[in-house]
Formats: sequence, structure tokens, C-alpha cells
Amino acid sequence: MNRVAPVPGEEGVEMGRLSPVNTPGRLIYVSPPKVEPPKKKSKKGVVGTIAGLKARFAKMLKKVPEKKDRYDDLGTDLSKVRKKFFIDAGLFALFLALYLTILLAERDNVHSYLLGQQIQHKFVTQNLQAEPPFVVDDQTFIEKTFLDISLVEDWYNFIFGIFYSNMYQMEWYNGDEFTDLNKQEGGWPLYANKVVGAIRLRQVRVKQQSCDLAPSLAGYVDDCYPPFSSKVESKDDFVLTENATSATTLYWQSEADLKGSFFWGRVTTYPGSGFVVDIPSNDSDIALETLRFLYESTYIDDQTRLVLIDFVVYNANTDLSSWVRLATEFPAVGGAIPTFAVRTHRIFQYEHSLDYFIAFCQVSFCLLLVYYIVTEVREAMKLGPQLYVSDFWNWLDWINYAAFVAVIGLRIQNIVAVNNYDWQPDPLTFVNYEQLFNLLSQETNINAFNALIMFFRLYKYLYVFPQLRVFIQTLGESMTRIVSFMVVFCVVLVGFALALYIAMGRDIYNFSDVGYSMFTLFQATLGVFEFSEFQQGNRILGPLFFITYQIIIFFVLLNVFIAIIDQAYQSLDAEIQDDKRKASVVEQAVYHYFREKVAGLRDRLVKYAYVVRLADQNGDGRIDADELRKLKESVKDFPDLLEILNQADANNDLQLDPTEVEALMAKLESALQQTENPSSAETAASATPGRPSVLRGQSARDLIHARLTRSGAALNVSGEAPVGSASALSSPGRMAADPGAERREDMLRSILSRLTQFDLIDRRLQTIEQRMH
Repeated sequence: MNRVAPVPGEEGVEMGRLSPVNTPGRLIYVSPPKVEPPKKKSKKGVVGTIAGLKARFAKMLKKVPEKKDRYDDLGTDLSKVRKKFFIDAGLFALFLALYLTILLAERDNVHSYLLGQQIQHKFVTQNLQAEPPFVVDDQTFIEKTFLDISLVEDWYNFIFGIFYSNMYQMEWYNGDEFTDLNKQEGGWPLYANKVVGAIRLRQVRVKQQSCDLAPSLAGYVDDCYPPFSSKVESKDDFVLTENATSATTLYWQSEADLKGSFFWGRVTTYPGSGFVVDIPSNDSDIALETLRFLYESTYIDDQTRLVLIDFVVYNANTDLSSWVRLATEFPAVGGAIPTFAVRTHRIFQYEHSLDYFIAFCQVSFCLLLVYYIVTEVREAMKLGPQLYVSDFWNWLDWINYAAFVAVIGLRIQNIVAVNNYDWQPDPLTFVNYEQLFNLLSQETNINAFNALIMFFRLYKYLYVFPQLRVFIQTLGESMTRIVSFMVVFCVVLVGFALALYIAMGRDIYNFSDVGYSMFTLFQATLGVFEFSEFQQGNRILGPLFFITYQIIIFFVLLNVFIAIIDQAYQSLDAEIQDDKRKASVVEQAVYHYFREKVAGLRDRLVKYAYVVRLADQNGDGRIDADELRKLKESVKDFPDLLEILNQADANNDLQLDPTEVEALMAKLESALQQTENPSSAETAASATPGRPSVLRGQSARDLIHARLTRSGAALNVSGEAPVGSASALSSPGRMAADPGAERREDMLRSILSRLTQFDLIDRRLQTIEQRMH
């Protein structure tokens, strides 16, 4: 019978099967026509874009081969894997130790903090004072600090009071003159800190321009002074006129000329340019005359937007330097807004004997850093780009290394910059150290970030232990849901922040900006908030928005987040308990190695406790000299147990009384508790495979009885149970003779009951028993 291709339209043809037709001896097979599946409608908008990115990312992941690590090339030889892992962990421990040594040895946080706090107390938190003849509004004492400055008059009271009196201290607290001639003219705040160079006042001004008013207000106001921006910054000469015959002109200088940097204020950001006035630090008379001239010539006027006071103090006792900035903004709406900054650093890094040790650690650290970078490059070339970048730890390593390279670059730049500065300038000359202190602060900030990354990397070597790995795996397992949760949380946060910004931004500072409003709401999420602000800002909408926000966050979103984390944790913990997850080579080499060591130690301690109990052959509750001698002879091949027995004989009478026996058993039980594994499943899994276990399913009493039976001492000649047997453990006669026996037996049972899953029949215990009998 011939089989031919299907003939379309021929009689007798049925879809998808053989069917006879009128033509004799001929069968025709017709395959079903291919039906094109309906095309899925492409999703439009944001949902479609996200779905497309997700599909593309999944397709890219399929191209990545099976994940490997640097230990896979060693095969299944666990000893080699373990050796490699210990070498890597040891190098990282050395790397971390060097880094911490460098950080902690270089920093003198105690004195740095104290110096900064004392300067802050003297110039920032002390009450404003003014002394004649420069008293403003007839006030000699004002209940305000520098941070309370809100008017131009307050600023002048600060200058003539706190600033001048603390900067130019010319006598001791009791009125005695300084014996040091250098201190008699001032420039020594807090008695022990010398001002380096002069003190600088820098002012940023705006242009005077015509007002852009509504037609209905045309001509109502002639001149206006806009809020500061780079377009309206005034570069015209600033003429200070004290009277008709005395005038001083200040010239605008660029940021490059002043060697400064921008200032981030409360209102806006200001450039490092402006008009400067330098005040000598060692001549109080000239300084007072200069300040008086600025006051009488209207130094602060309508065009003033910012005034900065910069100076540097050096403390020779601790070799620390502090850069101090007292800033006051004068916004276009009037008033004053003060801020301050104090940065304390050790400028001269390599001047003392300890510094040479730190330099050695830094060189060693750099060599290890080069080794790690070369190792990572070789690993990337070996594994290939796709496989290498799929490992999260490699990303973390490179972020850490890049930050270290940045710190090294900043350190070299700081060393060069320090040598380029004049550190003994004339008291009339101002040296701008701002850029140097900015570099030091940047180095400190990157080091703080590096310290966090380094301890995250430490978890890489603890990852082989399931109990520790479960925490980071929980985040990975629930990452998709956490991202979705964060999207919802951000939508809620931004929505309420924008609503509160609109409703209360004009009245409450914490909601005057969208960013401030978001930060304030995030603090409220953590429980830090002032409900009175919401009431003050808007009596109706403020409390309504706040209560609604708290209900959504605490009663809905927070519980959803906890449920996401809890579900992922429970799932992973169940896998670990059931040992369903396939362990990697390095986990088998390291974790199981430690687990077997701990299990072996616990097994040995129980056997020792059993042997010690077996030594009391006459059942009198003590181990006399003959019994102790036999016991020591039987365990002479086990120095660890022999040492325990020697230590147990506290009074050196060559025997162990009931108190010493009980203390010995308590010591063994304490050692056992320190090796307890909280996971019984893992303990059972840690037993040596291939060895028969007669203990599973048996009680401690059955175990002891079986042991004595196998040793040939279950019954004596008279047919009575021996004192060391299971029957004698609870014998009423023995309990009555020795009241402490019951307590000791309970301790023994407590020890043995923990190890019912271990096989106690091994050569060591058999050898000891044979020698004792």
C-alpha cells in the first residue's frame, strides 16, 4: 500500500488521520493545517514598558551559564577547597585588620570632638553680648545665641560681643595678664588655640534693579533687590563710606582668586566669590577699629545676601586644626538666617613615631589592594564577563576597591596640598585653607563608606554557614516583592509630602520644601514628629493628612512588609532544617568540617563523663585512690581526659570525693552545653556516615545498661545488679547511703540524653572499658 502526500480537496480525506478513499489500495494521510496562535496584544504605557524590560532581562539571564565560583576548579577535593578558603579568609582578615588599624590609629576622635565642641560653645551657643560704645538699641545682654540671630542688629551684637571678646582674650579669667607676650594682643580663643593668619569676612551681594511689578502697582516701588542667583550677583565696586571724608572701596574677587568654594546655605547655594575684609588676629585695636568702621559705614545693606566669617585655629597640645565658618544669610524677604560649620582634622600626618607604623600599615594595605585587584581581573578573564558580573559579591568588591583608590588619591593630594600652604603666615594675611579641609572631609566620608562596605564583605566568608546565610538570602528571596513594596511606599510618601507641602509649606519650615516635607514624613514613620506642627500649619488638613498617613503606613504597609520578610525567612529556614538545598563545594569543605569538629567534641565529652561514672565501681559516690589510679591508667592514651582528672583533684589527695566528682560532672556538662547545636536535624546529619548507631530510639537508662552488659559486668556472681549498672543507678539503698548520688545520676542522665543520636561504641571507649575490667 502506497503512502503519498496529502492531496488537498481529495475525497475521503479527514483532518489528522489516515482515511480510505475511493481509489482502491490507496491511503492518504492529511496533517492538520498549522494554526497561527493569536498574537498577544502589546501592552501600552508604563506597564508595557516594564513588561518588556522584564522579558529582556529574563532573556539575558538565560544566556548566562551555570553559576560557578573560584573554588569549582579544585574539583571535589574538600581538603584543597578548605585550604583555599582559609587562605582567602585569612588574607581578608589581614586586609580588614590593616584598614581598621590605619583608621583608628590616625583618628583622635576624643580631642577632635572636644575641640570642636569648645569652639562651638564659645562662638555659637553662648548668649549674645554687646559692650559700649558699640551697643545696639541700648542692649548690653541679650537672651540669644548665634543660632538665634534673626535681625541685622543681632549680627552686630554678635560681632561686638561674643566674637570680639572670645577672639581677643588678652587676660586670664581672674584679670591677670598673660605671661606669654604672643597672647597679649589676642588671637588665642580658649587660651590654648592660636588663630592661623588673619580672619576673613566675605560678603555676597546682588544687583540693584528696577522692580517688575504688576501694572496696578507700577511706580509704587522704584528699586528692588532680588533673591540671589548667579545672574543677579553684583560685581560692582562696593564703596563703604563712614563720613564725608572717609571712604573705602571693596572690589569683587572671583572664586579662583579667593581659592574658595561654593557655600550651600539654607536659602540657596552661593559661589566662592565676593567682597572680602581681612581682620588681623593679633591686634585687638586694629580689629576693633575695623569692626567699628564696618558698622558705621553700613556694611550690611539691602544688597547683602550672605556674610561669612572664616578662620582657622591650631591646638599645639594635640596637633589638631579646626576650620571654622560662621555664616549668616540675609534673604530678600528680610531678616537673617545663621548657620555654622566646624571641621577638625590632623593636618600633618607623618610627623611622630606612631606615624611611621601607620605608614608601614598603609604600604602593606596598598600591596594587598593591588593583589586583590589583580586577582579580580584574572577571575573576570577566566569566568567571562557575563558570568563574572552575575555575582553580587564581585560588584561589592569593585565598589570597595574603587573607593579605596579614591581615598589613596585624596591622601596623595592632601600631602601635596599641605606642603604647598604657608603654615606660619603673617597675622595680617589670610590664607584660605578651605579647599584643604574639604579634601580631608571628603577622605573621611569615603572612609566611613568603606568601613561599611568592608564589614558587608565580611559576610561573604560567613556565607558558608546556613544559620548566618539565611538572613541575606531572605532579602534576595523577597527582593522582587520588596521592590514592589518600595514603589507603593514611595508613591504614598511623595503623595502625602506634596499635599503637606502645598497645605503647610508657607507656615512650617519642615514643609517649606518638597524634600524637607518627604524627610519629615519619613521621620514620622520612625516615630519622630511634632504633632503641634501639623495643627499649627493647617488646623483641618494637617491633622487629617497626618492621621491618614499613619494609618496607611503602620496598619497596612508595615504589616505587608513584615509578611513579605517573614514568608521568605520561613521558606528558607525550612529548607535549611530539612537540608533540601544542595550545598556548594566550599560549604561542604568548611561548614561541614566545623560541624563535624563540634559534634566530635560533644561526643567525646559524653564518653568522658560516662567513663568517669563507670570508675566508681564500689558505688560509694566517690572515686578512691585505687579507682582513680586504675582510671588514669586506662585513659593514659588520652591526655585530654587525663588533664581533666588531674584538675578535678582539687585538694591533691589522690582521690575524688563526692563533691569533686559532682564538680567534675558539672564541668563536663558545662563544656557539653557550650557545644550544643540548637538544630537537632543538623546534629543528626553531622553524625559520621556509615557507622551504625545503636542509640537512636534508646533511653539513657537502656544505653547505660547495654553498655555494662556488653562489658561483662551486668550481673555479678550473686545475681545482683552491680553498682555501676542501670539497675543500681536508682537503687533505694544506694540513694539512702549517699544523698548526693541522685543529683549526680540526674546530671549524668542529662548529659547522655542530649547525645542519643550519636554512636558511643568506638575503639576509644572500648579500650578504656577493657582496661578498667
